[in-house]
Amino acid sequence: FAIMLLLVAWGAGNLSESHFSPLFPQGPNRVLVTAGFVFISFGGLLNIATIAGEVKDPVRNIPRGMILSVLAVTALYSAVLVVVVGLLPGETLSVSLAPVAEAGRAVFGRAGYVIISIGALLAFVTTANAGIMSASRYPLALSEDRLLPGAVGRLTPGKGTPYIAVTVTGIFIFLSLTLELSTLVKMGSVVILTLYVLTNAAVIILREGRVQNYRPAFKVPFYPWLNIAGIFLFIFLIIDMGLAAVEISLFLVMLSAGIYFFYGRKRHKIEYALLHLVERVINRKITDNTLEDELKRVIINRDDIKIDRVHRLITEAAVLDLEGKVALGEFLEKLADRVSEDIGLSPGKVIELFMEREEQGSTAITPFVAIPHIIIPGEERFKLVVARCRDGIEFNRDSADIKAVFVLFGTKDERSFHLKVLSAVAHIVQSPDFEKAWLSARDENQLRDILLLSERSR
Repeated sequence: FAIMLLLVAWGAGNLSESHFSPLFPQGPNRVLVTAGFVFISFGGLLNIATIAGEVKDPVRNIPRGMILSVLAVTALYSAVLVVVVGLLPGETLSVSLAPVAEAGRAVFGRAGYVIISIGALLAFVTTANAGIMSASRYPLALSEDRLLPGAVGRLTPGKGTPYIAVTVTGIFIFLSLTLELSTLVKMGSVVILTLYVLTNAAVIILREGRVQNYRPAFKVPFYPWLNIAGIFLFIFLIIDMGLAAVEISLFLVMLSAGIYFFYGRKRHKIEYALLHLVERVINRKITDNTLEDELKRVIINRDDIKIDRVHRLITEAAVLDLEGKVALGEFLEKLADRVSEDIGLSPGKVIELFMEREEQGSTAITPFVAIPHIIIPGEERFKLVVARCRDGIEFNRDSADIKAVFVLFGTKDERSFHLKVLSAVAHIVQSPDFEKAWLSARDENQLRDILLLSERSR
């Protein structure tokens, strides 16, 4: 975005230097100041992200909406800039707060000035409406996470409008109108620039922290160089806008941190993504599954994952995470101890049924995966046991290195569901990333999440 703005500021190559000298008396450095100053023009881009929870098919529509809006706005602003700079002398542009209206006056006289001014006022109304709607989603989300009082997130019955969040946001916007215009515009640009700095940093932290359930539908191209370049470029634009911009940026960061440390942290425990990066560096587990669970809920909502019976079966499944090379007999003992009480059979009977099934034919479907399925007495009973052994389970002579085992226990009347589970597991293990993810999962919860969030028919 910053590069686009620099090109826009230097645009209209056929214009003489006399057009720019009154605007940028200190040379090219002032173009950078202007680039940062007008960054608020791209603030509407954030509206798309802030209402993501209310967008249909966000995986497809949000990236497309952002990319197309940037291209459209950049093209429109470039064209307007060429016209305005070509119509008005630099002396007028350097002091005018309504250059487009002044350009209308230059062509159509006073009538042009009035018409464009009225059009601008109408545009401000729609912009303010969209701004309040999107900005109110910040306190709404913070309230849902208990980082702000719960009353902020109250919704109107029926339409579900966050009326308190909208009211609070409107008050802040009204108070901001008391500021000097240049300060207000600078403050808006600084907020957007600061947010972009933090967003780029967050992407790097999440990806380098190897957070398992961080599964973005859209990935930044040229990672991490584009993110690093963005961080330094946006920080430079903030600094180059002057001391006031730096002070505003630091004040907002400190205010947000203060609200969190003195209020939010006491009401809601949040696991930092940065801890996952530290955990990877020191190679020692220091996190729980708070962040993973939060991201799992995001994926379920984003991808509209239906919670079917197979999903519930995996959620309730027993998980065995075995260390070292394991013989079949040792595996069966651990399996029988874990599941015998749940299915109402003795450990010896569980082992007997398992061996009878293996004698009929090996259930190892690949050198990596085995799916034994065992019929148990009774009705309407089904149980799944999941096992992971990084060093391999010696299933038989031909399958001595099985690392993922899905044992299905079901009664005869559950044959239809049995086939559904078989189909789901087979679909999951065929994923190109399954083996790598399975071996790198840190604990039982992550093993379950691999199965729960994998693509399959539901």
